[in-house]
Amino acid sequence: MRKQAVVAVISAIIFFCGSLAACSSEGKDASKDSTEQETTSNHNEDQEQQNKEDESGNEKEHDTSSDLDQPESSASDSSQSANAQQLRDQLKMGEAAIKLPTSFPEQEDDAVKGDISTNKEQTYTVNYQNEDKAPLAEMSATQYDNSDQSIAKIEKFRDGKQTKPREEASVDLGHGINGYIEGAAGNLYLSWEEGNWLIVIHSLNQDQLDQPAIARQMVDYLEKYTLPAPDEKGCIVVDYKQGGNDVTVDIRWQEGANVYQLKTEQVPLNALQMATSIE
Repeated sequence: MRKQAVVAVISAIIFFCGSLAACSSEGKDASKDSTEQETTSNHNEDQEQQNKEDESGNEKEHDTSSDLDQPESSASDSSQSANAQQLRDQLKMGEAAIKLPTSFPEQEDDAVKGDISTNKEQTYTVNYQNEDKAPLAEMSATQYDNSDQSIAKIEKFRDGKQTKPREEASVDLGHGINGYIEGAAGNLYLSWEEGNWLIVIHSLNQDQLDQPAIARQMVDYLEKYTLPAPDEKGCIVVDYKQGGNDVTVDIRWQEGANVYQLKTEQVPLNALQMATSIE
């Protein structure tokens, strides 16, 4: 009887210990699962936060790139407009009669400055120069008593410059325009007309300048861009000096009682760009 009681006690002890071991194992497993879930959750949160930071960083990079890609011309255009308006405000001639170039080839607009050398109610002269103070162009206007006087001034400037329209001297300049070439006393002239404009190229025979090629470039340009419209007459003289490297371009036209002049030592196409930008 006592033996059976001892056996029962031992069995109970073994059962109790086994139950404790099982509970401990389940607790450890549950704790392990909880720890793993917490670790996974924290990792996911960290990854999500990192993604947000990366997206934010990418947005900032995009914004910076966008700022860098903004055109620089806005400040340049603003400076040019301000300079042109300052000149207009200073000139004494009536506002409606003032005309100035607004484009200067191969130059940053904000680097071009205009200095007024003559300023009266009937006349003005503005000298343009680049940031190195090298001259770019001279723009002037003179107001006469009436249009007859202004037309006479342009006619005097044109006088003797137009070549004779002889068939044997005809040169095809394109766009349905013919020029006429003529030589005299070692000089070579090529002239043609576009609307109310007479355009003349002069050089020395000895320099063998390809005048027709220069003329065709000018005609091509004027098919795309428009010169100021003279009421009656206008004239452009492209004068190449000895050697054929240095050139002076003199552009004059008449509007009402006013005569306007743009003069430059830039190449002809640059001179045309300035002339077609006049406002």
